[in-house]
Parts: sequence; C-alpha cells; structure tokens
Amino acid sequence: MPPIVPAGSVVFGIQLPVQAQSKYFVEPWELSAGPAEVAAVAQAADRAGFFYVAVCDHVAIPDDLAPRMSAVWWDTIATLGWLAGLTTKTRLMSSVFNLTYRHPLVAAKSFATLDYISQGRALISQHPSSLLSQRAQSSVCSSSAGAARLAKMLMCVCFRGRTAEPPDGQALRTVRRMVAEVVPFLPLLL
Repeated sequence: MPPIVPAGSVVFGIQLPVQAQSKYFVEPWELSAGPAEVAAVAQAADRAGFFYVAVCDHVAIPDDLAPRMSAVWWDTIATLGWLAGLTTKTRLMSSVFNLTYRHPLVAAKSFATLDYISQGRALISQHPSSLLSQRAQSSVCSSSAGAARLAKMLMCVCFRGRTAEPPDGQALRTVRRMVAEVVPFLPLLL
C-alpha cells in the first residue's frame, strides 16, 4: 500500500467542531452552532492547506454516558459527503469509524461513494466501539471477525489498493462480484 502522507512531509488536520459535542472537549460556542459554522471551518481548513478534516463517529451513546458525552454526534458519511461538495483539496477523514453497527458491504459502499464524489480524498480510520460491551457488539454485528475481514477486502478493492491488505484467490473473485453489484462505477484495478 502506498503511503497516504508523502515521504518527507509533515501534515496536519483538524477534527471539526460542532459535529460532536462531547462534554470532554466541546467549547461553549459550539452548543448554539450548526452547519454554517462547520462549513466555514472546513472551508477555511481547505484554503489553509490542512491535510484533512475529520468527523467523529458514534452511532449511539448509552444512556449512562450521555450526560458526559452528549448525544450530539452527526452521521459521519453524511457529513463528509456534504463537506466533499464544499471543499476541493483537504482529505475527508472518519475519526475512528465504528463498523460494529454497520454491515461491512454498506460501509464499503458508503466510503467508496464518498471517495468517488470527493475525487479520491476519503480517509478511513476504523475500530470497534469502546462504548459497548464485547457481547453487545457481537449481537449488533453477527460475525464481527468475518465482517471485519470482508470490510478490509472491500475497502482494498473500493479504494484501489490504498488501504487494507489485498485479498487473493476466491476471496478476490467474491469481492469483485460484490463490488461490481453495489458500486458499479468504480474501476476494479486488482
């Protein structure tokens, strides 16, 4: 996999304000801010040469954590897709995408679409949720190990080798067929 950051470069980015309002880091002005402020920050970052803008991902906050974390967490893919149309250079990153709640094929299609409409600017960071017990996570995603492997293969194909390990053999044929069915506009270069 080629490096995302060019060799010899130092890059910087920003987790966007407003879209996640955890009491751990939210500033008072964010509580009354909305889409206009997020757009302004993302466009300023784009003009200033930021390498990425990031959106946090939590699908649901358990009731016992909501007083500390808040329940304001915008949808990652919807927000990044919207920002793709408002920016031109900065990369669009999920700040730890939670695959636990999503079928990997749907997640792969969403990120492949984001990558396509942003002209190759999508970045993904993925791991299981730290907010749910292991048992609860496995009940949400019935085959987490298989789902994670499938997601890595799909991401590899959808992002044309820029992420994950390349699949091989029967797995590659299965992934190519699945991707061709759900993401027909992406060229398969593997």
